[in-house]
Amino acid sequence: MEKTALDKLVRGWTNNICLLLIILYITGSFLPLLIRKGEPLQLDLPVWTAVTHVLRTEVLPQQKWFWGILIEREAAGYIAGELYSIPIILPWIISSFLPADMTIKLICLLTGLFLSLGFYYFASRFTKPLYSMLGALLMYVACFEIITDGMWYQPFSIALGLFFWIAFEKYLKQKSMGMWAFSVILLTLVFLSHPVGSLGVILIWGASLVFHMIDKKDANTKSALFKIISMLIISIMLAAPQLVNLFVISNYKKMPIHLYPFKWKAFVGLILNVDLINRWICLLIAMTAALGFFYLAKLNKRVFLATVTIFLVTSLLLSQLLNNLRAGSFFLSGIATFSQRFQYLSLVIFLFWFSMGFSVLEKIGKAKRLAGKSRFNSARMFLPIILITIFSFYLADCFIRIVRSGRQITLGSYRERWEIDQLFEWLNQNIDKEKSRVFLEPTKGTYKWKSDYPAGSPKNCRTHMIALSDIYTSLLHVGGYYYSSSKFAYLYQGDGGSLFGMRNVEEFSEEKLLNDMRLLNCYYIVANSPQVKNFLDDLDSLECLESIGRFKIYAKRNFEPAWAFFEDGTRDGIEIQKKSPTDYLIHVEGRRKKDLIISLAFNKRWKAYCGNRRIPLVSKFALISIPIDSENQMTIHLRYEIEKKIPIAIFCIGLASMVFFARSKLFLK
Repeated sequence: MEKTALDKLVRGWTNNICLLLIILYITGSFLPLLIRKGEPLQLDLPVWTAVTHVLRTEVLPQQKWFWGILIEREAAGYIAGELYSIPIILPWIISSFLPADMTIKLICLLTGLFLSLGFYYFASRFTKPLYSMLGALLMYVACFEIITDGMWYQPFSIALGLFFWIAFEKYLKQKSMGMWAFSVILLTLVFLSHPVGSLGVILIWGASLVFHMIDKKDANTKSALFKIISMLIISIMLAAPQLVNLFVISNYKKMPIHLYPFKWKAFVGLILNVDLINRWICLLIAMTAALGFFYLAKLNKRVFLATVTIFLVTSLLLSQLLNNLRAGSFFLSGIATFSQRFQYLSLVIFLFWFSMGFSVLEKIGKAKRLAGKSRFNSARMFLPIILITIFSFYLADCFIRIVRSGRQITLGSYRERWEIDQLFEWLNQNIDKEKSRVFLEPTKGTYKWKSDYPAGSPKNCRTHMIALSDIYTSLLHVGGYYYSSSKFAYLYQGDGGSLFGMRNVEEFSEEKLLNDMRLLNCYYIVANSPQVKNFLDDLDSLECLESIGRFKIYAKRNFEPAWAFFEDGTRDGIEIQKKSPTDYLIHVEGRRKKDLIISLAFNKRWKAYCGNRRIPLVSKFALISIPIDSENQMTIHLRYEIEKKIPIAIFCIGLASMVFFARSKLFLK
């Protein structure tokens, strides 16, 4: 009994020390970014900082909570947050207490902690804390780049899935309705986080459920199955305000999927994350994981079968074989497009086996020590210690590389911030946002962070720095950074070196350029790439107003700004009496069989009324088009409406069901 109590005490202290080391490691690696002033600049982070700032300062409160967030300044009415809401709402809540730039830095830090701690708690249920800690820190190292890329919501979603798995496993053992309710809440949060995470956790949940039912010999199997299935149904109901948007997404533009030949090296590289982890370390991890794989098969068959199932399914997704099965299916096409994002779920399973592998080495060492006292047998006992030492030195090296990486750059510490400052100052002083928009050519591929990366390296120059215009200016703009989820974005935006969706010199056309400027009410163009600037310099219809560093600002000659016009380009007889991000009142002199074009991105949530009569809207040029069917004068009320009743009703039913089942004596039986 004394030995058992001592073992518990030692394990408790070891657990606390390992948790402290994880927190210190991750916080320390983020410290340079936290203490430097200004927005993080590497990769997509300026986008998140900008969106967070706009959410806090401009978006109406009722829009924030119903997952149809309207940002007029970005993409002339781009709808953010339709597929995943936690990445939108979480920054907004934190930014109520902190500046937008610090909000994003803190969220990246919390994501790294959340993911590593989720992995640690899951793995430590099957192996020692020290071995779980090594797996957790390797998980953080492997995911550091995607976290700081701005796609932190993917590992955040996977972390939620890990905590759900822990709670679900505890429920299967304890049959506690409190743990059942907690599992429902965690599963709901996963559905609210990201589609990839949602699919991943359904894999986790399904595999655990199936193998639990196979392994469990219980007379009340049907009752248990009902409770578990109800968990999924109620979670879906609670996430209804989010999931309902899957059915109302408008303007979706199917992006072309490029089919690549299957290559084993690339496939294994995705699973092991070779780009981020040294190949020799990968080999050691793979060998240790193989030991853990066979050990888990003996230790816990149900968890073993669940992890193998998840690993095989995510490996199938990573292999891109689904590309050949999509056959017009929206669902399969979406999975195939983002198949590589399942890499981190595969990595979780792989590093879990790796953590289990140390237990095997420890058992081998103990067995050999008991069998004899030869030098060879004694050396076997120290094999886990040797491997732990290797991985500790490797993690120390990773820590130094993370701290010194270009991902710690902020606007305050960047050497070329002067031209950004001067550009935003000029735009603020010279542009009236009430009259027209500005087209901002994206800066992806423009800025170079570190001299040791080649100029074209994606690790070096993918930043969307121009997105900071949402913070430092009050512009209404198109472009600035890239979104591919809507037809509007596909037509009018693009990566660096693009002009209203025209992505190379061969596509550039003065006629299309002038027509797009008219449709989007753009008077100004801010260009930065040589090919776009050379093209615009040769046009007589534009004049260059200013040159600031790599940026040139152009304006259209003889431009008459207008937010609404007829399809043929005429503007007579149109008066905008009221204009706000969600509400337009337009007086029109009737012109039968002519369409009124509103310079806003089309979305099904926009509704038009003439008195009590509803006018159907159509999409033209990816903008709102209102058919005019009368010769008389008309006053058209255009409103942005979000369906609240149905999702709220479903949410309330789900909440009531969860409370009822959690407290019901019949359900407890």
